[in-house]
Amino acid sequence: MTQQSNMDVLAFLRTHYNLDSLAKGSSSTEQPESLSADWDGDDTASSGAIESLKRKLKETDESLQQAKTELEALKTGTAAAFAADHDTPEPEKRMTLAQWRETEAYARKKALPQPRGLFDNFFEDSEDEQPDPSAMQDTAIVDMLEAKLQAANEKMELSKGVSVSKKAEEAIKKVASATAGKHFQTTDGLNLLKGLRDQYLNSRAQHPDTILTAILRACTSRKVKINDKELCLQ
Repeated sequence: MTQQSNMDVLAFLRTHYNLDSLAKGSSSTEQPESLSADWDGDDTASSGAIESLKRKLKETDESLQQAKTELEALKTGTAAAFAADHDTPEPEKRMTLAQWRETEAYARKKALPQPRGLFDNFFEDSEDEQPDPSAMQDTAIVDMLEAKLQAANEKMELSKGVSVSKKAEEAIKKVASATAGKHFQTTDGLNLLKGLRDQYLNSRAQHPDTILTAILRACTSRKVKINDKELCLQ
């Protein structure tokens, strides 16, 4: 590379380079200090300095792309969590801490650079690459049930036993069966329910419908209300 071509490249970078332009958002021409340090004070530069700047530009661009991917995944996951909440007016919707942690972990994992394979261009989009709305609903229902069980336990410790009438038991089993038929179809969903069972109930139930029956029975015995919207049955 000739001295004149070096000078032309330096002039171009000084005029046009800025971080925000990589993010396609800003017209600022301010140069980052880490890059300005590579200039030697005049209009001449070695090929090494040019290559160093190119590497830094590439690294910055990769970092911005990773942050962009993580942000997009967070937006998608948050939207899925809000969609699962049918009972709260739109302006008042909030995510639980468990939902946020799950969404954040997914976004960080999705944003991590993945090594390229020889045949990646031939892969079809996988469902695993998208947030699972059913998993988000399972989490939302479990968070709701945990709050109900806490309220029930505060009225009278659940360890002292629970009981409901025969008609109530029949209604509870029917609702539990409907909920299990629509939700908690995965091992992760079942494990969420087992976590509630182990924390609050003296029960050996092993399946989604039987665990839900035990949970609903406990809440009903303490007169803690649960509606169909909270169970995402509408």
